[in-house]
Amino acid sequence: MKLVRDYHYQSDAKALSLKLRDKGVLTFTAPSKAIPNKPLSGLYKRHNFRTGVWVVLEEQLSDAVKLSKGNKHIVEKPLTEEEMKEIEIEVEKLKAESNNKYLTTASLVIVAGVLIIIAYSVLKNV
Repeated sequence: MKLVRDYHYQSDAKALSLKLRDKGVLTFTAPSKAIPNKPLSGLYKRHNFRTGVWVVLEEQLSDAVKLSKGNKHIVEKPLTEEEMKEIEIEVEKLKAESNNKYLTTASLVIVAGVLIIIAYSVLKNV
């Protein structure tokens, strides 16, 4: 996934994302970077977060960049709405599988930690 463009305002990023989708380019919006401001005090800095428009398929990056600059470009390999929905469903499935792996790992770590504490307590009292 590659960044097409980033914006100060999330609404601008969403507008470009919808425009690209209408042309057959699948994108999503997400934070792209944080730009530090001058310190408000000596203790911390405030950041301005920018929202990026990210292209899902790298082969559509060039089309996305050209369309972000104007409406006259014609997408070389546009996706249909059905193809975009299929890709989005597959991505959601992958996210769910990934989340399950993290939860399983975290559960095992917690159980191992509890067992170590119990074993330590038992051995300490022997």
